[in-house]
Amino acid sequence: MALAVDGYLLFAFLGPIVGFFFVVGAIPFLIYSFCARNPRRRIIASRVALVLSVMSVLVSAILWLQLVSGYYRYDNRVNYRDPDFVVFEVIAALEALVLLASILNAVRQRARRM
Repeated sequence: MALAVDGYLLFAFLGPIVGFFFVVGAIPFLIYSFCARNPRRRIIASRVALVLSVMSVLVSAILWLQLVSGYYRYDNRVNYRDPDFVVFEVIAALEALVLLASILNAVRQRARRM
């Protein structure tokens, strides 16, 4: 039982941090997909940015569950004004912004091909 709790806590804290690194990695591909002149490179960069941004949200799924539900584990309410939790809120907002931009960019790339 203790191993399961430790695994949850490890994933709850490391997930948003790893997700942040995925988002930071997706941003250059997203920018390049807007600026590239070669259509094939634009599409590839768009797909890489989309995959990285989706992976960032999936890795930090526990954080998203806590943000949406408003509860930690064992029915403890989330204090959104806690300075430690504000960092996770900023990471989640950055993930959501990059995911939205990646999806819109992929749709734009798909519409250009038609």
